[in-house]
Amino acid sequence: MDLGDPRPKPPEVTIQDADAETPTGGMQKDAGDLEEVDDGRVEDDDEEHEEPKDPNRMVRPNDYRDLDGLLRQCGPRQAKFRAKMFWPPPLFNRIMTYDRIMEELSSYTELDPNQIEAFASAIHSDCRVIFAVLCLMSTGPLIISVIKERITDSDLPLKPRKRNSDPHKVLYRNVLGSQPVKVSTFGDWSPHSVESFIEYQYQLRPVYLEMEDDGRTAKHFALDEKQILPITEIERGESGSYGIVQKVKLHESGHGFHSILTSVR
Repeated sequence: MDLGDPRPKPPEVTIQDADAETPTGGMQKDAGDLEEVDDGRVEDDDEEHEEPKDPNRMVRPNDYRDLDGLLRQCGPRQAKFRAKMFWPPPLFNRIMTYDRIMEELSSYTELDPNQIEAFASAIHSDCRVIFAVLCLMSTGPLIISVIKERITDSDLPLKPRKRNSDPHKVLYRNVLGSQPVKVSTFGDWSPHSVESFIEYQYQLRPVYLEMEDDGRTAKHFALDEKQILPITEIERGESGSYGIVQKVKLHESGHGFHSILTSVR
C-alpha cells in the first residue's frame, strides 16, 4: 500500500512571547511550571519515550495490531506535557487512510461484512477524527452509531454541558441557529470517558501553522485555551522588558514554513 513519502526533517524556529518577527507571527506559549533540564530543553518529566514511527513504513499486523496502536506509535509528544501526544494534519492523513479504516472495520465482528465498505467511505469522508478518538478510547465500534446520528468532524469540538440537575456532564454539538444538541451516542458515558473524548479531540486537531496566500505573512490565530501548538521542544527563554523569548522546535508536519525557512537558513 503506497502512502507516499515522509516529509523532510523540520528546521528549528524561534517563537517569541511578544511581537516576534518570526514565521509564527509571535504566537505565545507559556512554559508554565515546567522543569528545566541540563541540555537547555524544558520538559515536565524525566520519562523517556520512543521516537515516533513513520506510518508509511508500518504494516498491519506486523508493526501494529489496530489503529489505536498505530496512532500511539506515530504520534509526537507535546513539549509541555511529554505524556501527551498530538497528530498534525499531514501526519494524521498518512495514518487514517481509507485502506486502514477498512482494515480496522473488518476486525469488528459486530459489523455486517456487506456494510463495511459503505461505513469506511462515510468515515473517510466525514468522521476520521471522531473515529480516531474512539479508537484511542477502545470504543471504535461506536462509530456506527455516530454515523447514524449524523455527527461528523465538522461538529467538533464537542462541548460538555450539565443536564438539568444531573451533576455529570454530557457532550453536546453546536447547531447553527439552534440550541446545542446532546450527542445521544455518548449520553451514558462516565465523566472519565467524557474528559477523554474532549482531550483527544484537541490532540487530533492541533493548530497547523502556515502562511497567508501571499507567502510572506504568517496567519493569525485566535486560540482556544485547549488548542495545541505543534511544539515538540522548548529551550530556556531569555527575559526582556516585555516578555520571554524562547526557542522552540516545531514538528515537521505541524507547519507550512518549510520553503521559507529553507530560504533563510
